[in-house]
Amino acid sequence: MSESRPYVLLTGATGMVGAQLLARLLRRHVPVMVLVRAKGAQSAENRIEAVLSRFESAWGRRLARPAILGGELTQPMLGLSSSSQNRIRQCCGRVLHSAASLSFRPASESRDNEPFRTNVDGTRELLSLCETAGIEEFHYVSTAYVCGIGAGPAREDDLEVGQSFANDYERSKVSAERMLRAARGLKSLTVYRPSIVIDSDGRSPFAQDRTIYGAFSMFRALSAKFGLPDKGQWFRNLGFEGSERKNLVEAEWVADVVDGIFGNPTLHGSTYHLADGDGTSVDEIESAFHLVTSEQLAAEKETPSGLKVPANGSPGLATRANGTSRPQKELMDAIAAPYVQTFLPYFKDDPLFD
Repeated sequence: MSESRPYVLLTGATGMVGAQLLARLLRRHVPVMVLVRAKGAQSAENRIEAVLSRFESAWGRRLARPAILGGELTQPMLGLSSSSQNRIRQCCGRVLHSAASLSFRPASESRDNEPFRTNVDGTRELLSLCETAGIEEFHYVSTAYVCGIGAGPAREDDLEVGQSFANDYERSKVSAERMLRAARGLKSLTVYRPSIVIDSDGRSPFAQDRTIYGAFSMFRALSAKFGLPDKGQWFRNLGFEGSERKNLVEAEWVADVVDGIFGNPTLHGSTYHLADGDGTSVDEIESAFHLVTSEQLAAEKETPSGLKVPANGSPGLATRANGTSRPQKELMDAIAAPYVQTFLPYFKDDPLFD
């Protein structure tokens, strides 16, 4: 990094990890420019203000404000004005790219070809801007799941080893990494590969991982309609034994590690797994689902309209308000089908990450 260009260009500052990173960089008095777009009625400035106010309340301190560049990752030159491009060229010596589409649906079902549009095309546009601006230091938040589906340990120095993939999200992140590694204009590329990131504290503006929180939302919705299942029943119905493990890491911890590596030039130029050594079993995850859902439903003390909820989750008939009935499992499967189709391939037993 040149001392004359001390700013970091940060993408994804309103995402789960990016928000945590923005707050940490500003806490360390690192000058930051953020690429952010307006969303609905919220301006780019209002979105960043909402992010930082969460951390200021939690930390009890005032944070500096970044320079805000209104733009769009997937547009040529990020949709930035000539003056903004010149500002980057004059002030930014490095990039921290954490923006991503987390869509697990097939790209063929997306009008905009997500997740490839954001994760591949957007990274290409950012890389093009770097080449124009003479930025040679690039930090990229990828995913541990570039390893795809396979047995054995996943190594940090692996990328394309003939693996198959659970979804297009994994494919898109591999493509983005390949592109960055082939870029001749970069002198330093550091890649961070977190596993499944969750935010227990809820400080990030976006705290819902698509797998764990998606599974929990479906578990809760089905429990509200049909009653809590017996412990272990729900995931067994989805084909799991319960011993399978998912690798969960906290957003705060991920941001601490990324920030620590980012701030230490001797660690640059490598790839890092940001993962839990042991992982969390499906049984543990479902036990947590069961505990929280039972507490929430008990607090609500209301029966959803349209279905009479059985006392427990044992097999039987779900009775509709009009008196008709269908086997409970058939109804549960029908309601859960869209979730299962999208997420079940991802909800596999994780490898060990070295």
